[in-house]
Amino acid sequence: MDVIGPDGQSAAGFGACAEPGNHISLGRAGSLVIGSVGTHIAASVRVVTEQCEAVATVTDGYFMVPPHLTPNPHVLHAVHMIGTDGEHLGAVTELTAPGSALPVTD
Repeated sequence: MDVIGPDGQSAAGFGACAEPGNHISLGRAGSLVIGSVGTHIAASVRVVTEQCEAVATVTDGYFMVPPHLTPNPHVLHAVHMIGTDGEHLGAVTELTAPGSALPVTD
């Protein structure tokens, strides 16, 4: 997969087939941050940084963090998993992108 950012920077990558784990993970290509809830069944996530917060839909275990929340690689993220009925399923805090952590579940 190739990604070209608005500033002209590009990133390329490749994937491998593997079973998802139970960590919340964030990957970064420039200002683009894609997250995974792993094996957790979440309908959405609430992502909080020092800039702001936003709710992102989870599709097939993945979500995209809005770029205005992640202006640089040193930003710390809190990711709260939300179930289909709006219930809080668990969260990680102080997560950088790239990075992953085991969520504290309710």
